[in-house]
Amino acid sequence: MIKYLLSISLISIVLLFSGCGDDEGEKRLATQQNLDSGNYAGVIAELDNRAVKVDSDNAALAAAYMGNAGMSIPQVIDIVSLTADEGDKFANFINSISKRSSISAYRDVGRATGYYKAVIGDICKINLIDSLSDYEKDACLFIGLSYISRVAVMVDMMMENVSAISENGVEDKKLKASVCALQYSLSGSRETYVASECRGNITEYPDVRFTQNEMVYTPLVVSLDKDYHYLLTDLVAQTGTKVVVAAKGYCSAEDFSTRYIPQMGEQYIKPSNYYACPANESKDITVVDTLADIFNEGLEAVGVSDHTDIKESIEKFKAEIKDSLDSTKIVQQEMIDYLNRKNN
Repeated sequence: MIKYLLSISLISIVLLFSGCGDDEGEKRLATQQNLDSGNYAGVIAELDNRAVKVDSDNAALAAAYMGNAGMSIPQVIDIVSLTADEGDKFANFINSISKRSSISAYRDVGRATGYYKAVIGDICKINLIDSLSDYEKDACLFIGLSYISRVAVMVDMMMENVSAISENGVEDKKLKASVCALQYSLSGSRETYVASECRGNITEYPDVRFTQNEMVYTPLVVSLDKDYHYLLTDLVAQTGTKVVVAAKGYCSAEDFSTRYIPQMGEQYIKPSNYYACPANESKDITVVDTLADIFNEGLEAVGVSDHTDIKESIEKFKAEIKDSLDSTKIVQQEMIDYLNRKNN
């Protein structure tokens, strides 16, 4: 735990010692105090629109966005430590993160990762481990945990009742529909490759352009006990195979501020001009990229740190997802299989 606490000093070190001049030092101290008091919105408002950001700005913004998402890095470390020795390790991690995450968590954790990387660059690679300083390794720990947290937030968005993922004998219909949407997209829009319960119950609708991010999506509906709405795009794949977009709630195609997120159990009737609302309003990020590729990125980033116990915990998460001790990276189908196993 001492090593954990030392890692937490990363932000303070950057904030307090990277400036020059009393005025800058006072500003950085004020920023640290805002972070300590939970005034994340104040830090974001002060720093996010600066045309030129120094390392201390980026470090503060990363911490502020993690806080705004509902989870600081120390809190994520605590959750990892508590859940890694439980029966359903990663499932319980997802459940615990979901209880903390804010409405904007998916977007905010993604921004936090970007700002952490702005401090040290894209250096959290196993093949670079011998050239990294202790400071850089600690920063990689922060980056890796932000990735893993984002996966948990994404799974939460795919479910109606996230606690079902760690409860035996409980099926979440929205997760069933979400997995069917993933299978449908990965198979090249062929229903023969989806679960039998979904066959004949998947419908694509004409493309829709969202005004604010200028993205074109294909609405997809999976009908089980009710209609579950998704968006497809071929932007990321660039192969003609459409992929599922990370979405949260519903909104009109003209304005993201119309986003409405129904509460669990609410009998929500979607207006005809509303669609599944992209979770990231500025650029497209797919479900599969988040669940498989982002987990692998997080695993590698944590792997270059000196925190053996955290590395072992994340490896346990990986083994649960793969259902084996296979050392290879997680692939898309393994993530789908994991979700199917947990939705029983």
